[in-house]
Amino acid sequence: MDPESPDLELVIGGRPARFPAVWLRDNCPCPDCLAPGTGQKLNDITDIPNGLAAKRYLCATEPGYLGLLSAESVRTLALQGGPMTPEQAAAFRALPYARDAVAVRRWDDEAKDPSVAPPEFGHFEILLRALLERGVLSS
Repeated sequence: MDPESPDLELVIGGRPARFPAVWLRDNCPCPDCLAPGTGQKLNDITDIPNGLAAKRYLCATEPGYLGLLSAESVRTLALQGGPMTPEQAAAFRALPYARDAVAVRRWDDEAKDPSVAPPEFGHFEILLRALLERGVLSS
């Protein structure tokens, strides 16, 4: 898995499978995203704004966050325009998926910590098998 990529790549049955971040967000099975009982999506993929730049937001709003970034992450931060201005941060905070983007960024940050163990494959396997059975993914 490329830590700078927004995509998740897993090897399933010896073959790599790539899941774009926006696809993962759109297929979230949590109760905030699916209606209880019916499983119907509560949000549409078109509601997800492009380029949720949580790293830029955190660098602008949390003192010391920039110092936690790797050299490569600092480089990509510069390519993205650097930390947000206060106005950009306020606009970002108002977006419907800002909280989710920050949560995913924090999850990504934790995943880079060598002392934190990632979830076992079984954590993802049930969802991935269901997606394969529904034909959303191909093996």
